[in-house]
Amino acid sequence: MIRIHFNSLNWHQFNANVPFSELTFPYQNSEIEQLEHQFHLLIKQRILGLPIDKLLSTYPRLAHWLKQLEQAAPEFFTEPCNQYIEFDTSLQRVMGEVLLEVNCDALVYRYNSLEIVNWTAYPLQSEEELRHNWPTGLSLFLAATTSTYFVDEITITYWFVTDSSEPVKVSFNYNPDEHEQFKTQLEEAIKQLKIPLNPTPTPNTNPSLIKDYLDTITEVEL
Repeated sequence: MIRIHFNSLNWHQFNANVPFSELTFPYQNSEIEQLEHQFHLLIKQRILGLPIDKLLSTYPRLAHWLKQLEQAAPEFFTEPCNQYIEFDTSLQRVMGEVLLEVNCDALVYRYNSLEIVNWTAYPLQSEEELRHNWPTGLSLFLAATTSTYFVDEITITYWFVTDSSEPVKVSFNYNPDEHEQFKTQLEEAIKQLKIPLNPTPTPNTNPSLIKDYLDTITEVEL
């Protein structure tokens, strides 16, 4: 079995018109990639209630970004009613001999909607660019096929922190036409992968059991 895994730290880098085998990493090992990693760690510590004062005083740029997000999206740092939030989580599904997985900074469950959320220090991209990259399409597709929500009840939101006074929010809804188009595109992309001649048995697709199965899977980390 092959594992295709999109990490939330590099979701922005992949155009869905490019096959898996030709994906590139424009920010790999760069300063902004390091800052992105540190920013995510800082938010995790903030959400978990761990001490961050020393980090904030040592890294004023990260402190500024955190303050931006706290002011623009306070629901991630309080206990809002009528919704449930999972932080630093993933969506998974097995298709044939391929395990598809994408990391999400947060999944916000409401009575009649599911919101996928990612925050980032990477350069701002347009809604059009975000709509047509692999991790965006895969996040929406997996949310629609592994949850009980209807396709048009699912949204995805990106928070771009900046060095100015406010972060930039880019958000859009999923729809049935996009879902069917991405499904076709995904199936074609999977056909291009080299599947082992003697594949291992497909595991139970129960999410709680998939994690126990990962050690036996060949992983393609994207």
